[in-house]
Amino acid sequence: ATAKRKQLQSDNDLAKQKALLLRAEQKLDEKEQSLFFIRQEYTQRIRYLRTALQDYRHKYAGALPLRVQESYAKTMIDLRNGKKQLDLDMKKLADQKFDLETQIASYEFKHKSLEELLATLKDGQSNARVQKMIEWQQKLEKVKLNELRHIRLNKRLETD
Repeated sequence: ATAKRKQLQSDNDLAKQKALLLRAEQKLDEKEQSLFFIRQEYTQRIRYLRTALQDYRHKYAGALPLRVQESYAKTMIDLRNGKKQLDLDMKKLADQKFDLETQIASYEFKHKSLEELLATLKDGQSNARVQKMIEWQQKLEKVKLNELRHIRLNKRLETD
């Protein structure tokens, strides 16, 4: 009976070991199959990357080296920034020139008006008339200066 029991137990152990062996073999087969597919996939990727690399080599044969291209791009960016700065400076100078020309025109007009007023005063008229004439001359001067400013501003806006 003990021999039979030992035989049954060893048969059970053998069956368990066979089952474990079968499971291990199945896992091994799955891993081998997975490894095969992964190798196949990476082989295809490598093949694709090689052809892509060859295509790029043919496409860019004779092109500038990357360092030269980068330095060229940097130089172009610096030139653009310099041009922007020069444009800003030029605009500031144009604004200053416009303001100065406006002041010059204003001073010239005031000088001309004062000369006319002095010429009128030298004629020797009464004091009340002279006072009214001075007031009238000042109002006329303000209107004329505003007109000159507007004309110059319109011309400037048209050129911009």
